[in-house]
Amino acid sequence: MVQVRIMDTTDPDRARAVTDRILAILRTDPGLMVGDPQELHNRRGPGLRVVVEVALARQPPPPTVIRVKAERADQPQRGRGRLGGRRALPPGG
Repeated sequence: MVQVRIMDTTDPDRARAVTDRILAILRTDPGLMVGDPQELHNRRGPGLRVVVEVALARQPPPPTVIRVKAERADQPQRGRGRLGGRRALPPGG
C-alpha cells in the first residue's frame, strides 16, 4: 500500500488547500486509483496531517482484434464451381 502524506505543523487550512491541489492532479491520471483523504490532527500542535492511499489502476488488456481482408488473385471460371458445374440438387426439388 502506498500512502501520500501532506503535513503542515501550524496551519490546517493550508494543508487542506495543498491536499486539494495534489489530489486534483493525481486523479487526472487514469493509471492511478486515488483514495479518499483522511485527516489526522497533530497531537503536539495546531497542525494537520492528511493521508491518501494511492495504487496503480488495474486496466484490462486491450482486446485482441485481428482483421483479415482477402482477395482472390485469380477469377473463377463460370459454370465450374466445387462440383464441376453440377448443381447439388436437381432443379425443383
